[in-house]
Amino acid sequence: MSEQTHTEQLPPKRTWILCLTILSLIFVPNLVSVADVPILVSTSGALPGDRNAELEQRIDPNVAPWWELAQLPGIGEITAKRIVAHRQSIGPNAFRQLADLDPIKRIGPITLAKISPFLRFPKSSPAP
Repeated sequence: MSEQTHTEQLPPKRTWILCLTILSLIFVPNLVSVADVPILVSTSGALPGDRNAELEQRIDPNVAPWWELAQLPGIGEITAKRIVAHRQSIGPNAFRQLADLDPIKRIGPITLAKISPFLRFPKSSPAP
């Protein structure tokens, strides 16, 4: 008689992580250790949900360099350089609202919706 070896597959190691921002547990399959989890840290030191700090971290398209604009979703290097060129041709505060970016080639309603949460615009000042 031959002896058969049965190898059982062990279930993947399960790691539970406490997510403090939403106070819930998140299952992360096939995670070796908690050290493998990328941690997002606010550079401003503000707590999540702090609206003022959130607004400060948004990009103002009137002053941002092209490489910063290129990091926006749906905006690459070429479109970012088009934004800067348009801004330079119009002058300071070329972009007072999200719709002011619409005339730029390759920016349409879908792109505007994607980048909206990441932009801030100057507050309108009353006419003299």
